[in-house]
Amino acid sequence: MISNLDANLYMAYLTGLLSAIAWIVLWRSRSPAVHAWCSGGLCAAALAALVATPEVWAYATHVYIVMAALLGLGAGLGNLVALWWLAGQRPPFGTIASLAAAYVALAALLANAPDGSTTAIVYILAMTTVLQGWSAYRAARFSVTLALPALRWLAASIGCASVASLLMLLSVLDDGVPGFGPMTFGSQAFGVLLLHFVTTVATSALFITVVLQLVTRQARRTQRALAMEHQRLQLIADVHAGFGARMASGHHRAECGQLPVHAATALLEYCRIDLLMVLETLDSRCTHVGEGLRLLRHHIQDGIRATQAALTWDIEVEDAPTIDPRDLLRLLRLVHDALTNALRHARAARIVVSARYGRDATLSLCVRDDGIGMPDDLSEGFGIRSMRAYARELGATLSWARLMPGTCVRIDLNLGAC
Repeated sequence: MISNLDANLYMAYLTGLLSAIAWIVLWRSRSPAVHAWCSGGLCAAALAALVATPEVWAYATHVYIVMAALLGLGAGLGNLVALWWLAGQRPPFGTIASLAAAYVALAALLANAPDGSTTAIVYILAMTTVLQGWSAYRAARFSVTLALPALRWLAASIGCASVASLLMLLSVLDDGVPGFGPMTFGSQAFGVLLLHFVTTVATSALFITVVLQLVTRQARRTQRALAMEHQRLQLIADVHAGFGARMASGHHRAECGQLPVHAATALLEYCRIDLLMVLETLDSRCTHVGEGLRLLRHHIQDGIRATQAALTWDIEVEDAPTIDPRDLLRLLRLVHDALTNALRHARAARIVVSARYGRDATLSLCVRDDGIGMPDDLSEGFGIRSMRAYARELGATLSWARLMPGTCVRIDLNLGAC
């Protein structure tokens, strides 16, 4: 059987231990709210240990009064400041400083009053209880602002802790000093201590939960921001590598008077299709070769009708795995450039696009036409250089073969390496 003071002393040890555990668990969050909260918890533990010392009630000196006042102030304001920082707001330091000054001054006045030592300690306990209630109120308000259910439960836990402190304070006011006798099961002191124990453990656990949830939420926001920035840079790079470079080349040719109307129309049509492919592959859901080729077929059909060429698609890639959207864009640009060359330069009447996915995880794409074929003195212009660059970035093998008549452009890509 232990006495009331010993039981409260053990509670002080538990409070300090839980604050230290929370500090250790949340140290890597680098949040000032964690430091403020855990510092407040250690101050509350020290205050509880001080109040549970019989000498404080037997002959409370000014040293005890000052220590109790500072510890009570640190316990109450530590929680309050932590809650403001958790909500991402600046604490009202002016109001807090004024409250702290009034708190310490009144405690000093009560300590100098006749028989004021005990009164001062009771006052300190009362102010600590009031600060707990204020913390519960702020936590409830911030739970609405942050839309965080765990913070609402934390507010309820702090409110219950303030009720436990109030009941303990009323017990002290009734008895004058805490009971030195043994604590019996079912007594009022036992009920108050049990409530204080439950709320202390719950408050520490909920605070850790709130901080971890806020850290996770911030990490997700940062991840989304980085993803958006990456997408923006990717869009700029894709635009520059595709129709942006084509437009720059066309602008230069137009200034030199080397871009007739039909060539300008073809250039604009190429840029339109390329832009549509960039936008399609920005969607992370477009990652399958078959789907990409179907989109290219849809976008290019108007230009095919204008040339009156017959275009056949022979696609069997259902078993192919998904690939990165940027790799898919490079692959589609390769096919698009091959089709553009067959229509514009080879003047083909019939074009066949075939795609096969083999058991060795190799994708084979062929664009065959019946046009005039490749000249013997083929020079690598802008289009050929772009196709080689796309193939190099993909890690694919790009080759041209002469047919009788026409040309076959072949792209071999190991999807297992993508």
